[in-house]
Amino acid sequence: MLSALVFAGGRLAPLRLAWQAQRLLPLVSRATAAELIRTLAYPKFKLAAHEQEELLADYLPYCKTVRIPALPPATPPCRDAFDVIFLELALTGKADALVTGDKDLLSLAGKLACPILSAEQFFHSFDIDGWSLAQSIAVSPAPTFAFSNRSAPQVVEIQLVKYPDQPRGRCRAANR
Repeated sequence: MLSALVFAGGRLAPLRLAWQAQRLLPLVSRATAAELIRTLAYPKFKLAAHEQEELLADYLPYCKTVRIPALPPATPPCRDAFDVIFLELALTGKADALVTGDKDLLSLAGKLACPILSAEQFFHSFDIDGWSLAQSIAVSPAPTFAFSNRSAPQVVEIQLVKYPDQPRGRCRAANR
């Protein structure tokens, strides 16, 4: 997801186009949204605060927010403890797929209730370029996505605040 946002013309651009066209529904939790916000601020991306806000505004409104329960679902052991939030999101959100470039998460393929796929596997399996996809997606910055069906109700955990003096669609993400 991060690569699809930051590198709009990159190899993951079809993902961005798909969620904008509502062909995919990204899933996000409070923890994964906070991780995205933190990651967008990395110096290597050289994004000013207003650019980070624009990227969040181009993504978060398309997401389904998933509330992770106080007792989160059991996940397979993961080498990177920071990746557990994405496994919990995929399980709680009943994701159709968890799409990632993270090697630690990819090593868990076959050990989770939903498939863990690389972007290439996802493009092939879900025919994203051909727009035959009618699934939904949850996102993580690594770049990781979890995809889910659209049947569950949305629970709002991230508040988008429009600035009256900003052009339409420019929002700020804030934890509630």
